[in-house]
This record gives sequence, C-alpha cells and structure tokens, in this order.
Amino acid sequence: MEDRSNDRHDPESSAGSPPEPVGAPVGAPVALQSAPMMTGASDAVEPQLTLLEHLEELRDRLIKSLIAVAITSTISVIFAWQIIRILFVPLGSLQDRVISLELTETITTYFHVALYSGLTLAMPIILYQTIMFIAPGLTSREKRLMLSWLPAVIFAFLGGVLFSYFLVVPAAVQFLLTFGQGVVNQQVIFGNYISTVISLMFWIGVVFELPIFLLVLSKLGIVSHQRLSSLRKYAIVAAVLIAAVITPTPDPFNQMLVALPIILLYELGIVLSRWL
Repeated sequence: MEDRSNDRHDPESSAGSPPEPVGAPVGAPVALQSAPMMTGASDAVEPQLTLLEHLEELRDRLIKSLIAVAITSTISVIFAWQIIRILFVPLGSLQDRVISLELTETITTYFHVALYSGLTLAMPIILYQTIMFIAPGLTSREKRLMLSWLPAVIFAFLGGVLFSYFLVVPAAVQFLLTFGQGVVNQQVIFGNYISTVISLMFWIGVVFELPIFLLVLSKLGIVSHQRLSSLRKYAIVAAVLIAAVITPTPDPFNQMLVALPIILLYELGIVLSRWL
C-alpha cells in the first residue's frame, strides 16, 4: 500500500506560511507583507488649546505688543516737539494763535503726542501679534493671505494719514478759523487742536484700508466682486455718512473731500477683488 503521509499537510505549518503568489515558481521565496506601523509624528493630532492656554497666549502677545509700544513711545518722547511743529504746519501763519488754557495742558498734550506716535510706529508689531494669536484658528491659506497683505495694510494706513495731513486738515482748519470771522476772535487751543488733527488723521488712515479689506473678503470667499458691485449705491450713502462723522466741520466741501476718496477706494476694492 502506497504511503500517502507526504501528501498530508500539517495544519500548523499551512496556517503559518503565506500563500504562494499566482505564477510564482515553486519554492521561490515569498516576501512577507508586514502590517503598516503607526508613526506618531505623522498621525498625531495637534491638541486643542485649553482656555487657560489661550489666555496665556493672549497675555504673551499683549506683553510683546506693550513692550513694542513702550519702546517706540520712549523714542517718540525725544522727538515730540518736532512732531508737534509738524502738526502745526497746516495752521500756516496762524500758529501764533495757539494758546494753552490750563497749567497741565502743554505737558499732557506733549506726552499724548508721544504715545500716539509710539502706537503708530508699533502698529506693524501689534498687527503681527494679532495675526499670530488668531493663527491657530486659521487655515494655512488664510494665514499666508493675512501675512502677505500686512505690508499693504501698513502702507494704506500711512497713505490715508498723508492724505489727511496735506489735504483734509488744511481745508478743515481754514474753514474753522474763518467761520464767524468778524464776530468772534478765534484762538486755537493747543490740546483741542492736536487731538482733533490726530483723530482726523487716524480715522482717514483706517478708511484707506477699505480696498484691502474688500480684497481679503473676496479671497476668503466671503463676498464676490459681483456682490460688491450690487452694493455700490449703499456704499455711496455709507461714505457720505462716514465723512459726516469723522470730519470736524459741517460744511459740504470738507465732507465731500472725505466722502469722494471713500467711494473711489470702494471702487478700487471691487477692481482688486475681480482681477487679483
């Protein structure tokens, strides 16, 4: 009787050996397929920050911003009188009308000018710290978009400040000083004049951010240029209202001097959101 013991397969050996691939020669070595190994670096999920960690991050960003303001304000203290003389230029020959009504008004205004100048100089650092604080909640695309437009934001603000200084402030000062001439002998109060000029320059600088703001909204998919075009008539009304609020004079000329650039900036925002 023929011995068929060699034809019987050992269950343990058959279960432990991998099947031979189809078409492979008998006895050829079979590559063992190892199970995929989990790598902690690639599959790790970034942990969410707790409320305490968010507050600590906010504290660190605020401290860095305050340090920047302290440094720039200290530098501005040295040049505060030069800055004040520059702010007096729109008065022209009327600079001799500037008076101080309180004992502490001059020194208080002096340090206010230094602080405002320090805030302006530290603005790039403050904006950067703000972006870095909200960055964990942004996508990589949104983060790159905000950082790439940071220089444009700074230059747009400076453009608004210069526009206000060379055009709006002289026109407003001329109107205010000649209004009621012959009836009232007008004097220029030091603190009031400086605060009015700085406030006007600041808000017009903010208004000049409008095209960049509209472009960022378009890039993020929040609004399209078609939608912006359809809202043009409301933008014109809003521009007139904003001009009436931020201009210190009630005359239509000075209000239109501010409203017209706002309308043009809105149109520029539509063009940028369409072609960029």
